[in-house]
Parts: sequence; C-alpha cells; structure tokens
Amino acid sequence: MILDRETVGRTGGGSSSPVVALIGSQLQFSDRLLRLLDAEFAGPSFVRAGSLEELLDQASSIMLVILHEDLADLADLIDEIGEALPGARVAVACRDVAALRGTWPWNPRRRVSVLQINAQLDVWMSVFRLLLCGQDYIPAELVEHWHHGEEPAGAAPDVAGGRAPETFLTPRELQILPLIASGMRNKAIAGDLGLSENTVKLHTHNIFAKLGVTNRTGAAKWYLSNARSAS
Repeated sequence: MILDRETVGRTGGGSSSPVVALIGSQLQFSDRLLRLLDAEFAGPSFVRAGSLEELLDQASSIMLVILHEDLADLADLIDEIGEALPGARVAVACRDVAALRGTWPWNPRRRVSVLQINAQLDVWMSVFRLLLCGQDYIPAELVEHWHHGEEPAGAAPDVAGGRAPETFLTPRELQILPLIASGMRNKAIAGDLGLSENTVKLHTHNIFAKLGVTNRTGAAKWYLSNARSAS
C-alpha cells in the first residue's frame, strides 16, 4: 500500500484503530488538514490516499471514506467502496452544494453524506463530528430538491427514447441491465454471469451511455419504467 509518509507514521501500517480515509491528492486534502483533524478528533487515524486500491489492506479498520468531488467517475467509485469496504460510511467533500443538484451520485441503497469544504471551520468540524458518530448529513437544499422530485439540471437526456431495450442493447447488456436494476453490484454480477469484474464495468458504462443516464440508479429507474412495462 502506498500512503503519504506522514500518515503511514501515524497509522503504523497494521493498526487496528478506526481509520478515516480521505481519497484525493495533496492539493485536495492537505497535510495541514490532516494535522488539524488529528488534533481535533481523538481516536481515529486519518490517512490520505490517491485511490481506493491503496486502502484495501486496511479495509476492516476503515470507518469513514471522504471522497473529493473532483475525483473521476465518482458514482462508480462510491459503488466500488460499497463492495470493497461494506462497513465504511461515505461522504463527498465539495465546494458548492448547489452544483450537486444536477450531478449528485445519489443511490437510495447507499447513504452518502456531504461535507462542504468552504463552510466555516466550526460548521465543517461539527459536520465531521456527526459523521464520526455514525450520522448522515445532507444539506437542507439538497434534501428539499430531492423531496420535490426535481429533475437534476445536468441530467442526460433519455437517448433511448422509450424504445424496447432489445432494439439497442446487446444480448450481454440485456442480461446485465435487470441485474443492475435489482441492486446487484459489479462483483456479484460478474460471479453470476461468469465474467470478469472489469468486463461487467465496461458493459455497465455502455448501458448508461445508451440509456442516457449517469449512474446505476438512473439505469434501474429506466428499466423499471420502460422494460417491464413493455414486456
């Protein structure tokens, strides 16, 4: 595992103490921030890593994963954390909560909190304390947005256009889409169909593009609204 030298020194590599992992670069989660968290919160160790893979040998100790909003394929990464670190909570550190209205990778089966980077320090620390206590935190404006069922501003159009899925999905994609809709993750789908996890991930991305959705929740919603009604 490759972690920053400072964080390796604090965790000792094999420590059984709870771990809070911040996934992002040094520019996104600075050394100063790590020192501040260490000073403020007794108990957990705070580590910074560039990817999920760097954390897997501490999987049983990780209680909370903080993802920076600028990470690529954020929704997929949240799903991967759910598979690799089933006991860990997840939060996304963001600058502009309003911008999440159209891009938030929300999955009703996986609770994801929001940690606003540019909030006042005492507010930021209060929210972080809630997360460490096992509570979820979603800003009120996002909760209201979802409660009223507003369509995300940045949502992709339904390029499938209501067509039957067999007219534009491959046979393999037709196998995978119902499994996505049932809540199965890539690893489980791979085992069920005798495929590699990377192959399933590739098919999943292709399905999203063809349906005009951005994540698994969108694919499941499309399937439940279209495929079943057409059958």
